[in-house]
Amino acid sequence: MSIGSGKRPERVAVIGVGVLGAGVGWNLSRQGAEVVFIDALQPGEGVTNWSFAWVNASNKTVRKSYFDLNVAGMAAHRELAGTIGPDSWWFPSGHLRWADDPAAEMKLLETAELLASWEYRVEVFTGAEARRLEPALAMPGEVPVVCYPDEAWVHGRHLVSSLVGRAVEAGAELRSGTAVCDISTRTEGSVRTVALSDGTRLDVDIVVNAAGPHAANVAALVARQLPMRREPGLVTRIDCARVPIGRVMHAPHIEIRPDGDASMVLHSREIDALIDTGEDPSELARMLHESARNVVPELGSSRIAETRTAHRPIPADGFPSVGGVPSVPGYYEAVSHSGITSARSSAGYWPRRSSAGGETRCWRTSARNGSLPDSPGERQVEGVEPLARHSTSGEEQDRALSAWSRTWSGVRRRETPGSPPGSGSPSCPGP
Repeated sequence: MSIGSGKRPERVAVIGVGVLGAGVGWNLSRQGAEVVFIDALQPGEGVTNWSFAWVNASNKTVRKSYFDLNVAGMAAHRELAGTIGPDSWWFPSGHLRWADDPAAEMKLLETAELLASWEYRVEVFTGAEARRLEPALAMPGEVPVVCYPDEAWVHGRHLVSSLVGRAVEAGAELRSGTAVCDISTRTEGSVRTVALSDGTRLDVDIVVNAAGPHAANVAALVARQLPMRREPGLVTRIDCARVPIGRVMHAPHIEIRPDGDASMVLHSREIDALIDTGEDPSELARMLHESARNVVPELGSSRIAETRTAHRPIPADGFPSVGGVPSVPGYYEAVSHSGITSARSSAGYWPRRSSAGGETRCWRTSARNGSLPDSPGERQVEGVEPLARHSTSGEEQDRALSAWSRTWSGVRRRETPGSPPGSGSPSCPGP
């Protein structure tokens, strides 16, 4: 890439203007690229607007390298808040989690112990102590409550608006309300043009596929298969005269967070499991609302404002696909579930020029050849700089995740001098 090299600026088409696309486009515009944002909707109105938008690493313990990647994402959000200001989008108020049966409580505490061993800030206290932080909660006084004080939530649409607005002020172009219907390539296979549904054809040097759940359709335009999971999630927003809680919460059977001064967001994996049963979405929303009122009785006077079923943009193996595809020069992907958490580390890390030889080096956390194998050992993948193979053991994938997260190693979690993880009185940040 010639971004920042003194040559003609590269023209980059960013397809999909959710939190990942907005972050990548904003970052590239700061490096001197000529960015064109393209979205069939308005910026931030797709999956980003219907994400639970919880910035965390406590729910990412499937492997240490993936956890590190999400810790890096949290640090990158804090850095971004320092760069553009936190107003209206960044809410680092912490996260509370508790369960209502012994087996779930044991698993919750085991996870907290694991995270503390990974130097992630954790506190465990009682329900009575939790109510000192959140007086509106209804919970038994003796129930163990885990607090992750460094976690946060993001107003995704506001963040996207801020990033796109800044990029446009710097010379980027926004084309909303129009979809990409074709990507043409040159004889040698590199990206050449992008055709839009409004009849426009744009000459471009680079395409970034940040199309979320539609990423496989965009990939197909360059004859690439990008397997995606089908994993729908239902989110409900409720209106209330006053938001009675100040932080993200995972209570039994319900996930709750604020969404501004007079709105809250509700979600539940248990309700998601009912989406394909044919149950009416309005009934699912009612069930979410009832569960929320059980946890926060003050919500009895609140009302359901809107409900949406969105499809999470999850590549088939469950890990992000971020970076270049060597078989199609100029084509990049930024596709990930947990896009809210990983958006800033993705955008800040790639694409960037290597210090050796001037070539572009982009890391992808999971390379794939577009077909799902019968077993992990059958997967053969395209070469991805600097990693070329995805081993059965996951060793190569761990290296890729670790390389990505090390980019942000200098911006790590907040420390509390003299207070080791899991000790002391409740100190989750106030709302």
